[in-house]
Amino acid sequence: MTIYDTIYGCQDMRDDTKAGVRSVAIRLGEKLRHGLSVVIAIFCLTMAYAGFMNGQFLSFYVMGVAAPTLLSLWYVWTFNPHDPEDCRKKFIVGSHFTCLLKRY
Repeated sequence: MTIYDTIYGCQDMRDDTKAGVRSVAIRLGEKLRHGLSVVIAIFCLTMAYAGFMNGQFLSFYVMGVAAPTLLSLWYVWTFNPHDPEDCRKKFIVGSHFTCLLKRY
């Protein structure tokens, strides 16, 4: 969720800066992609550790760790934080994926 919320926040960075809002997107600034990549790495490591501790099989690591990690990295490294329309599109696609995961 942090990734999608931050991408969503990039839409309003100009206005938020003027209003004094201190969002994650503004705080990370030019290091936005690197900061979000760290969040993704933490997710990947904790999910892999949880799977290991619970004796999960290969399918868990592929579908529960690798797939969300790669998808999240794609989002972070392909969106343009200075283009509000691109941020909106990536957020909408990501929110559909997140809603799908919440069903299960």
